[in-house]
Amino acid sequence: MILFALYHLWLYYRIKKDPLKTVIGVNHLAKRAWVRAILADQDKKNILAVQTLRNSVMASSLFATTAIVLSSAIATIVTTKDISAFAPVVLGSKNFNVLWAKFVLIFIAFVGAFMCHIQSIRYLNHVGFLINIPMDAETGDITPEYVVAGLVLGANWYTFGTRGFYLAFTLMLWLFGSIPMFVGIMLLVPFLYYQDTSVGKYEKTWKEKESKKGGSLVEQIQRRAWRKESRTGSVEKVEPIPDID
Repeated sequence: MILFALYHLWLYYRIKKDPLKTVIGVNHLAKRAWVRAILADQDKKNILAVQTLRNSVMASSLFATTAIVLSSAIATIVTTKDISAFAPVVLGSKNFNVLWAKFVLIFIAFVGAFMCHIQSIRYLNHVGFLINIPMDAETGDITPEYVVAGLVLGANWYTFGTRGFYLAFTLMLWLFGSIPMFVGIMLLVPFLYYQDTSVGKYEKTWKEKESKKGGSLVEQIQRRAWRKESRTGSVEKVEPIPDID
């Protein structure tokens, strides 16, 4: 568990210091460009925006439903009067207190995943309304960056919920002993590292492909999103933001 926590502390630091070296950072930048592109041509892309957000909400709803069902099953086991009845399927310690602690930790992981996906649905629902507001209207504080912030928060909560499932499944291996859980963690962390940092090769390919056009990866992505807006002047252009929250 300490290794799992340390990895995510390192990942947070990497996202803050060098977001383009992580999949999460590049995805945040892509979401920023996507929102700008949708707002620049709302008449043609409003349906696309709603369908995309609906798909994200459905994915979070599926994970949330799965998490609450599994947590309910675990709660039933924890509250049973004779939890030791499940000892035959456990290969590790069969002590009552140890068994109770294992099931409680699994329950907490699934409940945490459920709450994260609920938060993701909340933010994505808000973005579904905000994305269709004309930027030339008197919207006050509702700016493209405000919409981007909601979309990024929804994506972040979705990621937290998914990591909660990873943690819960690893804790379930603890029921079969500490060695299976240790092996599971040792396999999970390299897998997550590859999934979170494999964007480096795409950045290199992008740079090689776009080298003749000039500009960094950030500038290339934003150039495409801003191309039409620069001609129409419908939305004020901003400088690239090096730090992605």
